Order: sequence, then C-alpha cells, then structure tokens
Amino acid sequence: SAGIWSPTASEAGVGASMADYRGFMEYEHLHRAIFLMKLPYFVADMLCAYLLTRLVAPARRFAAAAFWLLNPLVIYATAIFGRHDVLAILLVLLALLAARRATDAGRLAGLVLLGAATLMRFFPAVIVPYYLIAFRRSRRQLVAAIAILGGLWAVVELAGIAGTGDSPTLEILNTHEHFQNW
Repeated sequence: SAGIWSPTASEAGVGASMADYRGFMEYEHLHRAIFLMKLPYFVADMLCAYLLTRLVAPARRFAAAAFWLLNPLVIYATAIFGRHDVLAILLVLLALLAARRATDAGRLAGLVLLGAATLMRFFPAVIVPYYLIAFRRSRRQLVAAIAILGGLWAVVELAGIAGTGDSPTLEILNTHEHFQNW
C-alpha cells in the first residue's frame, strides 16, 4: 500500500487527501486488492453459515444457512461495506458450540472465545451475562467465571495503561459512539 497512500493518509486529523483517493481509484490492481481484503470476511461468512447449521435441528439446516447467506444485512455489512463484525460473530458461534459440549472445558473454551470476540468488537460483551447464566452448573462455577473475566479485564486494562498511559475502559466509555447516546 506504500505506493497508493501518502504518509499522512493514516494520521489522525489529517487523513487521506483527494490525491490519495485518486491514486487509490487508479491503482492498477484495485479489484484484486479489494477482493483479497474482503476474502477473509467471505470465508468467515461461509463458516458462520456452516456453524448455524450445527446449532439447529437437521430439518432446519438448509433454512438456517440460507437465512444467513441471503440476509441483506449480512451481505451489505460483509460484502459491500467490508466490516469485520463477521469475525466476532464467528467467534460467538464457536463459543456457543463449545459450550454446548456440556463439559467444563467446553464452557471455559466458549468463555475464552466470547472474550476474544469482545476484543474484536464490543457487542459480544452484551452476551456474556446470558452466557454465564445459561451455561453455569453451580453458583461456584458462576463466581469462578466472573472472577476469570474480571482478571482478563484487569490484564487488558493494565496493559493498556502501561502501553498508552490511558485506561482502555474509560477511553471506550468516553469515545464509543454507542455510549455517547446514553
């Protein structure tokens, strides 16, 4: 990408200039570059459709896959807009499949996958309380899961403070557009 964008294209407050956009649009291999940038999202979409078929009864598998693959929101978000939300959704589906194994290792793996999904996009954090309630076997297990999540949050928080000097949690709460609406 060094030949496409100027050095100031990624600077906050400066951004890409009209010349940058012209250079991007005139790039000789633009279609290939866009295809390759969206290819991981397409693969994740296919995997999401497959995983959805594992979560429903065999008679409904085709309908579940079709609902995902033909959904206009999915098509727009992934294929047209190129958002990476599908990667977090893939991890959420993997978390559900891991937890459905009904073993403690499966539940823990699901919780870790849900945590990884939350690091990619914030919306899976909303699912965590429901996940903990649905897949706990005892009050002790629920407390242990909350302690693990609190510990992971503390590690991310301390790493953020050590790396940037700012709290990632406060940064999200102060700048994330959805929290601004609250």
